[in-house]
Amino acid sequence: MKEIKKLFEESESEITKLIIDKAEQGGYTRYTSANIKDWLLSVREITKGIVKLCLRNETDTLYVDSNYESDEITAFGIKEARYHRSRGVPLSMYLGMAKNYRKAFLAEIGNSHLEPARKESVLKKINLYFDQFEIGCCMEWEKSTTDQKLYELQEVNRLLGNEISRLRHTNGEVLDFFNNFSNEMCTKVKEILDLMENLFNQDLDEEQREKIKAVYLKSKQLHTLLGDIQQKARSAVAGS
Repeated sequence: MKEIKKLFEESESEITKLIIDKAEQGGYTRYTSANIKDWLLSVREITKGIVKLCLRNETDTLYVDSNYESDEITAFGIKEARYHRSRGVPLSMYLGMAKNYRKAFLAEIGNSHLEPARKESVLKKINLYFDQFEIGCCMEWEKSTTDQKLYELQEVNRLLGNEISRLRHTNGEVLDFFNNFSNEMCTKVKEILDLMENLFNQDLDEEQREKIKAVYLKSKQLHTLLGDIQQKARSAVAGS
């Protein structure tokens, strides 16, 4: 069993890559996470379930009177289905993505160095895992009622509201920072401009005067830019 666990651990990056490739080909990535770590975590979670299933001494037969609700794999499928359904993901899309996961696991293990009999056994366990996982998904989607869907939508709306409030608070802090920063910089640049103007009144040769003039003009441009930033920051703070 250590050999199987090690094989999955060594293959997780390639399995993840295969899943993402299939998702991109099928257009699923428009609706999925752009963070590869999220994909990798899901592969690891599924891998743990498959490894546990490999320890069980059972066939790949699905029984009509099985108590799937008490099964760990099916329970995971139910949990994931509930989460994704609450985000508005339809069953067809979710199962389609699950098929991509299944294909990736089967392809990678199918090309592994395992001896034929052992490989066939592991491939059956992979199929059994995804069969039970998908049963859990269907069970959860089937029992959803209109009231439950409404509650889930309200919950999503509440979470979105909290996130918007958090972002507003964060943006307010950022805007305050820029406002204070631009104010400080404007003051410092104004001091430089005053110094340059005083130097113009000194007894300078032509080369010195040209250098001071160049510094003065650049400082003037910077002062104008900082003034614009300050004005926009103040307006944004007032409107947030």
